Amino acid sequence: MFLPNNPPFDPGFAARVRRETPKPAWFLGLDLGQRLDFSALATTQLTWTENGRCPVSWEIRRVPTLSLLALDRFPLGTDYEEIPGMLAARADMIDASPRAYSPTNPAKHTVIDGGGPGAPVVDRVRRTLGHRLNVKPIMITSGKLESHLGKGYNGVPRRTLISNTLLMLANGSLKVPASLDLREELEKEFAALSAGGAHHPTGANHDDLVMAVSLAVWGSLLSAPELLPDRRLAQYDVWDANNERHVPPPPPEPPKRQKRRRAK
Repeated sequence: MFLPNNPPFDPGFAARVRRETPKPAWFLGLDLGQRLDFSALATTQLTWTENGRCPVSWEIRRVPTLSLLALDRFPLGTDYEEIPGMLAARADMIDASPRAYSPTNPAKHTVIDGGGPGAPVVDRVRRTLGHRLNVKPIMITSGKLESHLGKGYNGVPRRTLISNTLLMLANGSLKVPASLDLREELEKEFAALSAGGAHHPTGANHDDLVMAVSLAVWGSLLSAPELLPDRRLAQYDVWDANNERHVPPPPPEPPKRQKRRRAK
């Protein structure tokens, strides 16, 4: 089916062409650090909900939502040899979770930062957990376009990773529970980063949580590009976490126009 891409673009159109509701899937984002920065693991789940019917085709509208369910930050100096064991523990938790649609083998996609010292970790995870995890390594670049590299690697600009995540947060397609561990640290890291991915002059020292979440978001967009709102229709480009905690007051009513009396 042809998908229109000329403005005005309906973000919900792509969701309606899925004739069957996709099963839930899990997306993990692993950002590697050791001495100067932490290693962090973000765990997200992609679910679909039915939202009425299309008035034209009468097909059920299905809308995706990505939920950030867990954030893990490993201590500085964590040996890379321990990373596969930590991923295996996370896979065990997913398999035992009631949210998993199949207790034996729910879909688990793992996006790993394969730059620098990450390549040996990618090889080890593929060798030991390739039967349980769908490993997708990427190289974070400073360019503007994504590229396909050898051995299953993709080159993804840092700006793309962060801006897509901010856009999904602001538009509600990425949900972050208020009770999530390390949520405050995640908010501080986002506040210290610009859309281009550079540290603010007065920002924080770490960005491991932001990058872990952004890696998981990038993996989810491969399966559900509908998660990303159309940039031409987006109303916000920053994540205002306070809006999720406070209900804004209703807008004031416009003043009533007084009728002029006609002279007799």
